[in-house]
Amino acid sequence: MMQAKRNTMTKESEAMETFWTTVWQILREECGAASDGMGFVNSLGDFREWRFQGALGLGGKVWHVNDNLYVNCYPEDRNAERDAMIERANFRLAKLVERKGE
Repeated sequence: MMQAKRNTMTKESEAMETFWTTVWQILREECGAASDGMGFVNSLGDFREWRFQGALGLGGKVWHVNDNLYVNCYPEDRNAERDAMIERANFRLAKLVERKGE
């Protein structure tokens, strides 16, 4: 019984790590986040906001609110290019969260 519980916990942990690794990959691909996201992945979602900056400037953040994820940046840093990055990232994050819930 204990072995089965340990295996389940390991599978859950692996699934969580895979999920947060995919989130970081989206941030890298769409918003130019740094290549090293281990601190982010290791947090396993234990944050409300994470400043990753990247191509969105100093205010580039991902928010984790009510099991949803979304990206934004400071209003004064927004432009058409950054708005497009944010839109693409938020679309992909929403789809990822949706699949996680299935």
